[in-house]
Amino acid sequence: EKFGNITTGTAFEQKIDYAELRQVSSIYSKYDAKYYALTTEFSKTVNSTNGDFNDYFSFTPEIKLGQYLSLKETVSANFAKHIKIAEFYISINPFGNRDIDRWNIEMGTSSIFDQNNALVKNRFKIMTKFKL
Repeated sequence: EKFGNITTGTAFEQKIDYAELRQVSSIYSKYDAKYYALTTEFSKTVNSTNGDFNDYFSFTPEIKLGQYLSLKETVSANFAKHIKIAEFYISINPFGNRDIDRWNIEMGTSSIFDQNNALVKNRFKIMTKFKL
């Protein structure tokens, strides 16, 4: 649903991550302005390979640097495992405003912290999204 600059909805994804099949169901809301956007999301993840369940809440501010490039920082919490995740990534949309969700490329880094705020691991991520 879209109400002016505010979008709300649900999403279902299937991912192959580290040789495991994951299914994610989420609800989200997004405020989208000309030069920035703010997104909140709650998601439930099921890893069908090992039966692992996770609940995430995330908040993502985004700064748009023209129609092709944006910078995003996501702060999220995993309630099941008591961890926090901080991500920073660059999002590239080769088609610009002409076709916003046709194809995106995202590259970034993230840090994962335990319940005592000790760094557990760092990771680098490259992700593509495309619409058929």
